[in-house]
Amino acid sequence: MKTLLIIDAHAMIHRAFHALPELTSKDGTPTNAIYGYFLMLLNAIHTLQPSHIIVTFDTPAPTFRKKLFSEYRANRPPTKEALKIQIPIIRTMTEHAGLTAVSQEGYEADDLIGSVVHTFKNGFDKIQILSGDKDLFQLVERKVEVVMPKRGISSFIVYTPDAVVKKMFVKPDQIADLKAIAGDSSDNYSGINGIGPKTASKLFEQFPHVEDAYKHIEKVVPEKLKKALEEYESQVALCKKLATIVQTISVDINLIDARFIAFDEALKNDLITYNLDSLLHKLYEPQKKKKKEKKEKKPAQTEDQMGLF
Repeated sequence: MKTLLIIDAHAMIHRAFHALPELTSKDGTPTNAIYGYFLMLLNAIHTLQPSHIIVTFDTPAPTFRKKLFSEYRANRPPTKEALKIQIPIIRTMTEHAGLTAVSQEGYEADDLIGSVVHTFKNGFDKIQILSGDKDLFQLVERKVEVVMPKRGISSFIVYTPDAVVKKMFVKPDQIADLKAIAGDSSDNYSGINGIGPKTASKLFEQFPHVEDAYKHIEKVVPEKLKKALEEYESQVALCKKLATIVQTISVDINLIDARFIAFDEALKNDLITYNLDSLLHKLYEPQKKKKKEKKEKKPAQTEDQMGLF
């Protein structure tokens, strides 16, 4: 089966950092996020068995959402220094592992993920997104799933369209509409004051999307919700833009490079540098057979080479 695993790197890095106790290399460099990130990556590979892997990273540059709404994510505390140090190290190590790593200034990793899914989904039997971000539920469809760590960093839960509905009470393509009405406290925008997810989800039993509710505003019930929609129309429109994942970014991705057989040898030096001996063993010992296969298996360029846009 031809399957693509897309990794939301920053989501996994943050989870690893907060799930594991403090770890440092001999020179004092913090390493708990590095260790946890690669351990989660290894567990995901063993569990999901992807044929291709693409890793998406956020950048420090302001995104278009921040330009649309200056208070976007303004409630989040500053990144701890011990975590901040590890992020560029992980990006470098990801590339040394031979994995395709992408980022785009002005956009979040979610937008890159959406664009990769939109462009490549017809070329794969299945696409799975490894993340802890529920915003990505809006990308879920028949052969696109979101895989979330279940406990700590060792197990996962897979979200199909039915699983998204069960958890969120709306369909995947209504997630942005739900957030437009109910807001998102983690991203610091409120939607309509006093309207929570449960009330908002009932609106989308009647209308496919928030725009449809406004087109037929006279049919909205109860009256309280109708008046709230009318009062907060501009706020709802803004929140819908903030919540909607962009799927049209042009990113240069070569699927030959994204094909995964085993981790490249270059990563070993990094693991030794940061005294991650146990991780070195975990990443490479189980893959000796795969490395042998890599020499025997060469992907055909005509099958896999393509770019985003």
